[in-house]
Amino acid sequence: MKTNNEENKEISVQSISRAASILQSISEGATTITEIAERCHLSKSTAHRLLQALIESNLVTRDPIKHQYYLGYLITHLMAKPEITQEYLVACARPEVERLSEFTGETVSFGIMVALRYVNLLSIPSKYDLRVVEQPQKMGSIYTGASGRVLLSQLSDKELKTALKCMNLFSNSFYTVIDKDKLLDHIKSIQKRGYDIGSDERATGAMCMAAPVRNYDLPATLYILGPEMRIKPRKTEYMNYLLKSAENISNNIKLVFPV
Repeated sequence: MKTNNEENKEISVQSISRAASILQSISEGATTITEIAERCHLSKSTAHRLLQALIESNLVTRDPIKHQYYLGYLITHLMAKPEITQEYLVACARPEVERLSEFTGETVSFGIMVALRYVNLLSIPSKYDLRVVEQPQKMGSIYTGASGRVLLSQLSDKELKTALKCMNLFSNSFYTVIDKDKLLDHIKSIQKRGYDIGSDERATGAMCMAAPVRNYDLPATLYILGPEMRIKPRKTEYMNYLLKSAENISNNIKLVFPV
């Protein structure tokens, strides 16, 4: 026979599970209590009770006129700070970022794409006095540079075409592809070879070598950034190491975030 503590624990776990299910259903487009209850296999009274608790916690908000439910302020606040919400992901990447940094001596960064914006989650600057450094969490044009194109290459064909339609391409660099058809072809070639290399795009004299990181809900990339005069002579060696590190991170992610 179960004790009161055991029964209370089961009720708490069930409530959390149901609340998570409600949040997922709202994120997928369910906005009325009827839709939410049906998707979550709950009675309307139970769904209403849980929704009220979520509203009080700022996880859900309710339109007082249309009586529809949406994700609340707290969810939006967390999503606006991906560097905070992606801590597990950074933990998966950190050992390889540090190893790659030690091997190359150049700036090594790891980042993701959020709503067609690049977010740098982890960056270790070069050990050299002459170096190229990107600020952590800096966002920039997603199509500018090898790292951004590698992120775009992880989209499906439909997502990629939609993304390109939304972009107004421009660049101060002669070396950045800003024709949409040519950019699409370039991204398709990245999908086949599994990496990209760019020079003189974000900074004159700089070279970026980027590889995709797999097995995560958002596109992710690992890349090396530094002066072309130092990286180019060791391009093949660095690329092999980069691809292996990206593969190791992908495997780490698969263990932490099983599909």
